[in-house]
Amino acid sequence: MTLQFVCPAPRQPAGGVEKIYQFVAALERAGVQAVVVHPNGAKPLAYWFEGAATVVRADALDFDVDRDVLVVPERWAFDVHLPHDAQVIVLNQGAYLTFGRLPLPEPGTDLSSLIPGPFRHPGLLGVVCVSTDSERYLRFTFPELEVRRIHVGIDTTVFSPGDTWRDHALAYMPRRRSDEVGELLRILASRGRSADWRLRPLDGLDQRGVADALRATPVFLNFPIREGFPLPPLEAMACGCLVIGYTGRGGDEYLLPDCSFPVPEGDSIEYARTVETVIDGYSKKDEHLAAISRAAIDLVSTEYTMDRQDRETVEVFAQLAPAPGGGAGASTTVPMQSILRDVRDPSPARVLAYHARERLRTLTRRGLR
Repeated sequence: MTLQFVCPAPRQPAGGVEKIYQFVAALERAGVQAVVVHPNGAKPLAYWFEGAATVVRADALDFDVDRDVLVVPERWAFDVHLPHDAQVIVLNQGAYLTFGRLPLPEPGTDLSSLIPGPFRHPGLLGVVCVSTDSERYLRFTFPELEVRRIHVGIDTTVFSPGDTWRDHALAYMPRRRSDEVGELLRILASRGRSADWRLRPLDGLDQRGVADALRATPVFLNFPIREGFPLPPLEAMACGCLVIGYTGRGGDEYLLPDCSFPVPEGDSIEYARTVETVIDGYSKKDEHLAAISRAAIDLVSTEYTMDRQDRETVEVFAQLAPAPGGGAGASTTVPMQSILRDVRDPSPARVLAYHARERLRTLTRRGLR
């Protein structure tokens, strides 16, 4: 049996892709046959992180229907062509993306016709997620399915603490909710109370470059949009940054008041007020902020370790996909290319459309309060 992890090939760094590589590497170290499978002839992607997983192109691989298990990311669960007798696991690292690529139902549609096909596949062994929030979402949405959770880890050999008191700088990911990032920074500038603080966008950097920047930056501004498990703020916490911002739902479990500064979703004024309070205290070397930084480092080093991630990865996939018994009889193989022939990474336009839709959702909620 081989666990074949179908993996997107994005043009920009993506934490979910890095985790797929890490899951496969952990399984291989444990003696479980597993591979990363990129569609459309894509090349290995470990150029922004250090990956040790086996990588195979779809056009160079066959899927053994009787022995292999296909592990499909949630974004492609509705795009793959699953053989009827195939064994399948959905790796859902972004619960809010589960139905994100499906069109709005037509008026008058019967709800019974919307039963999600891949989640009713007879060979579906279960769904694997990576956060408490996603587990809640998936157990409610698919009450009859086996749902398992892996606690993802942060590599603290890369993301390690810097000095407590650092240069006055604000780090952020410019690709995430860029309009709101710009709004916040201009609010801060307009109030004129943080003139000596510099901007440090984290863009165009590999993993170690991001870690180096975080170690030299005291504050990380977090702008996720309903994510399964946002990794950048946890990486920032591992580096001792004071993380301010939205939780993205998936970050609810670790962006806690005793080790970070969570802000109500969409509240720009409270966000700016919190940033001003934090940087004012930091400028005065407030020991309370140093304690919050230490608490963040401790949380990552105890709850979100690579050892725990590796251990749970092996346990979860061993439980969902036990090794097949029996002899080495004939089996049915299907070219992986035919299974993945319709999968596509979302275009930049679709990504922008998704973010615009989520922004509108946030504004609508705020307007109804």
